[in-house]
Amino acid sequence: MSLLTTRPKISELTFGLYGRSVHPELFQIYSTRRIERDRFTAQIDVTSSGHLVMFKTDQRVFTEVATSAHQELPQRRRLLATRINDQFQDRIECEGGVVYEYQYHLERLSPETFSHLQQAFTGSPVVDGLLHQFQTSGRVGMAAFSYMYIDTRVNSFRVQAVHTFPDDYAVLKTQSLYRLSAKRDA
Repeated sequence: MSLLTTRPKISELTFGLYGRSVHPELFQIYSTRRIERDRFTAQIDVTSSGHLVMFKTDQRVFTEVATSAHQELPQRRRLLATRINDQFQDRIECEGGVVYEYQYHLERLSPETFSHLQQAFTGSPVVDGLLHQFQTSGRVGMAAFSYMYIDTRVNSFRVQAVHTFPDDYAVLKTQSLYRLSAKRDA
């Protein structure tokens, strides 16, 4: 399997969820953050083409992938696979009492608006998340970036991502929420 090391074209973006872990060796990972709570752990990875989010409870493991359609991915225990086109939202009730809600929005901007967005994100301090700025592709004078905002509660975990694609003046925004059923005392 091959690693993707550059941003894909926006027409090649996919979004998926697996009911298992996905080997991080399949991706070029640039930044990582690990979260540990009483009822779950999570790992958030910024990759060259998007992100990986692994959410693990005592009973189950789920991995969200935003990447290129050319990225080789496993087929086993794939719960969701969709080509990213404009915007979409849905909800999946998973095994182990986990509800997964997700949405994405792909937006094409004018060069001026895109430049303002890039400056706003790259000039801001990172709080509760990850920010990675990539090297410029050379075609456009701006470098892509990925920003991942993380919010955790006792029974939930939310990740908002913003990935820019300067060659296309495009922005992919995703939001995922993992909710656990309320814990019952025995």
